Amino acid sequence: MQSTIQRSKLQAHYSVTPTLRDSPDGIPRKRGIRMQQPAGILICWGVLLCVLPNALSSDVDAEGCRTGDLNSYFSTSLPGYSIRLEESVERPSPVGRLFPVSIEAVARLANEYVWRGRLISNKQTAHPSLTLVFGNTSLSLNVWGAVALQGREGFLILPPDSVAEGTDPPPGTPMVKSTDEVNLTLSFDRNLGGSRGFGLSGGFTQYLYPNATENTRRQELFMGVGLGNPIAPALTAFYGLRSPRNLYLVAGFYPQFYLDPEGTTLVTGRATVGFSDIGGFGFNDLTVSLTTTLRKGILSVGPVVGYVISDGSLNLKDGKFLGGLEIRLIQ
Repeated sequence: MQSTIQRSKLQAHYSVTPTLRDSPDGIPRKRGIRMQQPAGILICWGVLLCVLPNALSSDVDAEGCRTGDLNSYFSTSLPGYSIRLEESVERPSPVGRLFPVSIEAVARLANEYVWRGRLISNKQTAHPSLTLVFGNTSLSLNVWGAVALQGREGFLILPPDSVAEGTDPPPGTPMVKSTDEVNLTLSFDRNLGGSRGFGLSGGFTQYLYPNATENTRRQELFMGVGLGNPIAPALTAFYGLRSPRNLYLVAGFYPQFYLDPEGTTLVTGRATVGFSDIGGFGFNDLTVSLTTTLRKGILSVGPVVGYVISDGSLNLKDGKFLGGLEIRLIQ
């Protein structure tokens, strides 16, 4: 079920990923880059395996940080890069004693992978992510990955009735293997006016598809603005640098609040609407999601649920419920 869609993503590059990637988390942080590739995936999981044992016994009071591509992921990547406007918070880190760098590692397990209204995989997927925030420079680097956990054998063939007429390639065409993707993102995030002020973010993302037979690379620029108020409204524009040079806009709200005075249970909401100029500028997708995480030291764990509706011309014809589990480590 990941055939025609895989190429559609390579060529159109605008949709929602049921892997809630980049959902804002708690502490003001730089927006990261999403990367995907075997090496990047191994690095992300390696970091998680090394840090997890210490995280379970840590007394460090680490709060959630924002991660790259505002697309939260449980298997529902939400488009856009959210702009956090909270005041900067320095997080103690062994690395930070030598270099002003903070680290965040995230692993998400999702029931499906949807990206900007397009169903990339209807099987379970894993989405590791590693973000480096460079001190007070407003710069961050993110490596984000998507790995198919099921249906990896052989080539997949997309059923004719699962794709709208006119999709390139035609329905039923044998395509690439299960989704493997790596995204690299370099971004900046600037707060103008404090926690209730105005924020700017922008950057560059390199998309890589190790199993794709052609058009395996794509670059994209993005720029976003946001306001620091309880509902956290934001608007982000993405522009593809390779043909076709498409534009994708996403507007939405990203509210956050704690359920307890101690600040250990964080709830993050998201409601976004995406528009693209594919086949004429217009509605692309609508996504709502809710993430609830429980924090202990530097470790945060919790479920992610969401619902996605897309334009009828995309392969996701009906609304889809998405769900998954998020594990986040901040050092």
